[in-house]
Amino acid sequence: MELSEVQIWDVWMSNFRNEMARIDSRLGTYNMIEFPGFLRNTPWEASEEARYRDLKFNVDRLKPIQLGLTVFNNEGRIGGSWQFNFNDFDVTTDLQVGASIRLIAVSLHFG
Repeated sequence: MELSEVQIWDVWMSNFRNEMARIDSRLGTYNMIEFPGFLRNTPWEASEEARYRDLKFNVDRLKPIQLGLTVFNNEGRIGGSWQFNFNDFDVTTDLQVGASIRLIAVSLHFG
């Protein structure tokens, strides 16, 4: 499956159970990866202490607005992607990663 052919499902409270069942049906064949956005990114070569410090910084300051999951198998074949959307985020007052907000806005506009 080409990346452009990947099905992306939006998950809201109203369809949460159905989409969890869809994900569960694919877990025997596919593994998971998530795509978070961060205020502070840590270089790969950073020490464990630095990675922990940056992760804690991000977790302490960010309110999650969306969690993205993609399932794929060992050959790299993508089985689908899900966007879990949380609705208690206020773009005017909550800390945010600008690139993540733009990406979500585009996906909601064109989704």
